[in-house]
Amino acid sequence: MALESPLLQELHLSFFAPDLALIVVVWVSLNMETVSGGVTCVLLGFLKDGFTMVVPVGMHMEIFIVIFLIGRFFSGRVQVRGLVGLIVTIAIASVLASMFFALLSLLFDRTFGEFDLIVKLMVPYAAVTAPFAPLIFYLLDRVDRLFHRKSGDSIFFS
Repeated sequence: MALESPLLQELHLSFFAPDLALIVVVWVSLNMETVSGGVTCVLLGFLKDGFTMVVPVGMHMEIFIVIFLIGRFFSGRVQVRGLVGLIVTIAIASVLASMFFALLSLLFDRTFGEFDLIVKLMVPYAAVTAPFAPLIFYLLDRVDRLFHRKSGDSIFFS
C-alpha cells in the first residue's frame, strides 16, 4: 500500500486502484486461524485507514474484519479451486466490501452523500480488483510455504 498509493497518484490512476489489501484479507480468511487472521485483518484495515484520508477512522478495520468473518464462515463450506473460482470469490468480496462501506458511511458519516456513486462503481471496482487475485494469492502462498507449510495444499501447489 505504501508503494501503490503514491505511484498511482503520480500516474493519475488512483481512482482505478485495485484493493490489494482486500485480496490479502480473503487469503487470510482461507489460510489462517481465526485469532491470528482477525488480528492480521485489523492491522491491514488500520494501515488502509492511514492511507485513505476521507473516510472515518476505523472504517476499513471494520470492513476487513467483517469480510474476514464471512470468509471464515464460508471457507469450510465452499472450496476455492482454480483461477476462475478465485477471481469470482474476490469479485464477490469486493462488492460486499463496497456495500459495507456505503452502509457504514450512511450510518456514521453525517456529510456522506455519494451513495449513488458507490453503487454505480461497485462492479467496475470489483472488476479492477479481481484480476490481481491470482498474482497476490500466488505470492502469499509462496511466502507462507517458505515459512510454515511443507506440503503444497493451495490452488497453485498440488
